[in-house]
Amino acid sequence: MGICQYLDLLHTQTLYFSSINGLKAIDAREGAFWDSERDLIKKELGLINSDAESLLSFIENSRGGDFFVNCWHMDEVESMVMWDSFGKHTGIAVVSNVASLDRALGCTPDFVFRTIRYAATADPVERDLTPFLKTPSFSYERELRILADILQSDESARIPVEVATLVAEVRVHPDLLEWQLDSIRNVTRHYGFEFRISASSLSR
Repeated sequence: MGICQYLDLLHTQTLYFSSINGLKAIDAREGAFWDSERDLIKKELGLINSDAESLLSFIENSRGGDFFVNCWHMDEVESMVMWDSFGKHTGIAVVSNVASLDRALGCTPDFVFRTIRYAATADPVERDLTPFLKTPSFSYERELRILADILQSDESARIPVEVATLVAEVRVHPDLLEWQLDSIRNVTRHYGFEFRISASSLSR
């Protein structure tokens, strides 16, 4: 996340969830039916192609607005590709684990935790797992996705979280300077948190 997103987490003590539709700017296939799904739905509903495409597009957009997700990278070591993709030159990585995430979020609303499956094709029986399917070109993300079914008209939602439970430690982008690191520590203490905050292991 960027520094502004990190400060927002500390200030609001909420986690940002994006709708599936809101992720289409990164991956246009987010929330889209796979070819195998489209063929099965057409067959089940007895649709001809001209009618089917309009209906499928409507269903995709409707479904993509109902599901909200928060995404995490899973790995024991840092990745420069991930820093460059999601942290730019001022990124911050919050380190946590699934158990802490679960406790920090509580039980309302109901959350689904699942790792993304990267595949070139999808079996029609996996229709309900579409929010957890991505093409292999995104496999470097090694993504854990938290899904919440929320009734909301916006393309994002903020869900209360116990920040002290969520965060095990914080790492900052390899390009950040020592004074910038100190500033992040000071701001974090200002909000009453004492996380371990350190430079990336990839710092030059």
